[in-house]
Formats: sequence, structure tokens, C-alpha cells
Amino acid sequence: MGATFARCHKILAADSDPNVQKELAAGLEAFLADLGFHTVQDFSVRAAAVIDFLPEVWRAAETIMASNPEITGRSM
Repeated sequence: MGATFARCHKILAADSDPNVQKELAAGLEAFLADLGFHTVQDFSVRAAAVIDFLPEVWRAAETIMASNPEITGRSM
């Protein structure tokens, strides 16, 4: 839902009247604030945290795959 909300605002930024954009900006800003994004730097910090977390995700995926060798990812 959040991605769709952000996409709608991207479309509005490209195609809507500036007054409409201004009127709706507060909703997007509140949504982003709820997610912890208050400044542009917050996006960079979050992106770095996600990248730093990827090795842990990979280890978990490897463990799951090793524990389930019958799952090959191929359709039957």
C-alpha cells in the first residue's frame, strides 16, 4: 500500500496542478514520518542499514535451502 501511495504522489508530481500537489504533500510527509523518514539523510541511512542486513538474509536463505534439498524452485 505504501509503494502505491508513493507512486500516486510521483504521478501527481508530474501531472497535477501545483496546488493539488501542495494540498496532498502533507499526507505523504506524514506517511514517511510514520516510517521514520524525516530528512533526506534518513533514506541514505535506511538504505545502508538494509545493505548491511543482506548478509544475514542470505545466511538465513542458505540455511532454509540446505534444510530443504527437495525444494528446487522448479515447477512440477
